[in-house]
Amino acid sequence: MGILLGVLAATVWGIAGVAGGLAARLVGPTRAIAWSLMLGMVVAVPLALASGAPGRIDVRTGLWILLISACMLAGLVCVYAGMRYGSISVVAPISATYGGVAALIAIVAGDPVTGLAIGALSLAVVGAVLAARGETATPG
Repeated sequence: MGILLGVLAATVWGIAGVAGGLAARLVGPTRAIAWSLMLGMVVAVPLALASGAPGRIDVRTGLWILLISACMLAGLVCVYAGMRYGSISVVAPISATYGGVAALIAIVAGDPVTGLAIGALSLAVVGAVLAARGETATPG
């Protein structure tokens, strides 16, 4: 089930990434992000309220949530700006390696790692390097 959900997530994020890149070219990265987040809240807030969220959270959890929000927003600004000024086919695969960055942070923090995981991370780095070398022109 985990693999199926991972593939589904990659598919949905892929569609969102291309659509977001095109929107960033049309209206700019900040405006594209603002609209997508506002529209996402129309769905997320009722779901959160129905699930009992936000509930009670302690200060430490609140700080983690604040860090998550800041990092996600900064990442979106970077990727959408990259897609506005660069090739979506180059920026998308490079930014998709964020999972590898998360894995490296987890490994450094002490999570166990297998040889297969190290091999997969290595392939992701090679793919990102090859994608970065593929950019030849910047769209208008």
